[in-house]
Amino acid sequence: MAALVQTLRQFLALRLSSNFTTTNLTATSTALSFNIGANEVWIVDVQLTAQCSSTGGVKYAVTAPASATIEGWVYSSTSAIATLLYQRLTAINTLTTTALHTVATTPAPDIIRLTIVNSATPGVVAIQAASVTSGQTTTVFAGSWLRAQRVA
Repeated sequence: MAALVQTLRQFLALRLSSNFTTTNLTATSTALSFNIGANEVWIVDVQLTAQCSSTGGVKYAVTAPASATIEGWVYSSTSAIATLLYQRLTAINTLTTTALHTVATTPAPDIIRLTIVNSATPGVVAIQAASVTSGQTTTVFAGSWLRAQRVA
C-alpha cells in the first residue's frame, strides 16, 4: 500500500472552474499551476479551449523557477480552426512567437505538452496566456485542464 500512496503523490490534475480572461499583452498566469520542488522533473499535459475577442490572437507561455528548463510543444490553430500550427516550447517565461486563434470569437482547442526539469530552486509552474493586440480579450474557457506527473 505504501508504494501505491507514493505513486499517487506523483500525479495531479487541475481544471478551470470558471473562464480565465486577460487583455494583458504580457504573460498572465492562469489558475492552471502547481508547485515544483527542487531538482524535480515533471511531464505536463494541458488541454484548453480558447479564443480571442478579435483577430489579434492569443499567445502562451510557461512560467517556472528561473533556472528550470522545458521541452515541449503547443498544438493549436491560427486563422481557421483547421489551420493548424505547432510551436516548440524551449524557454520558460517566454511567449510563443506566432499568434493563435486569429479568428474573432471562435473557440478552438489547444494542447500543450512539455517536460520541465527544475534545478535547486523550488517554485510554481503555471500556464500563462496573453492577448497579442491591445484592447482584445483572450479567454481560456472553464473546463480546460492540466494533468502533470512527476518523473522519479
